[in-house]
Amino acid sequence: MQWRSIKAQSRRDKFLRTRDLMWLVILGWMIVWPLDFFITIPLGLIWFFLCRWLEKFFAPGGN
Repeated sequence: MQWRSIKAQSRRDKFLRTRDLMWLVILGWMIVWPLDFFITIPLGLIWFFLCRWLEKFFAPGGN
């Protein structure tokens, strides 16, 4: 015996697929987001100060 109509079942299946996709996106974001603090920002700071340090030697007329 079918508890839902075909249309209702189709809507429910679409909802469940969307819900599962959103959970995958949220979990992926929870894994990747801390990398911004532990990898991207420190590397950006290192690169910024390295470039400023190198400008002292290679920039024409630099101070």
